[in-house]
Amino acid sequence: IIASHSQGTNHCEQLLKDYFDNKPLQNQLVAAYLAGMPLERGTFKTIYPCRNASETGCFCSWNTYASDYFPKGYHKELYNAVATNPINWTTDGTPADYSENNGGLMPNFELVPNASNAKSVRGMLWIDKLNVNIPAPFLIKKNWHIADYNLFWMNIRENAVLRTEQYIDNQ
Repeated sequence: IIASHSQGTNHCEQLLKDYFDNKPLQNQLVAAYLAGMPLERGTFKTIYPCRNASETGCFCSWNTYASDYFPKGYHKELYNAVATNPINWTTDGTPADYSENNGGLMPNFELVPNASNAKSVRGMLWIDKLNVNIPAPFLIKKNWHIADYNLFWMNIRENAVLRTEQYIDNQ
């Protein structure tokens, strides 16, 4: 499993290209969780976006924003990016409700069930109002880059276990 965020995603993209993509080590890739930087479907030659929660040898990627928000430079990078929904693990825009979010990790390390919803939209992951108890100024953010992992913490952990079990079962 390879997991990264932001600048780390840029480094992991290169790591995957140099050591995994169309190379023997690719057979050992459970999944790559590459959040916080836009990656297109054709980023790798033979490593494709994950299509469901149990697929292995693939990558997941998302950039989290408030619903209906298009950041500056959207048409330059994000419009063609992979947008994996880290609650239901789809890329087709199927929305995930708050009830499907098994827990977001808050700054005080408290796990909050139903922290957010999520929907993949045109290369971005959109969320509505958070269902958490944090100071109001944080709740009006449009760019949720700082919480790409935190908002979906338990779903990501559980998914890593599921993909690992699937990988082992297929060996």
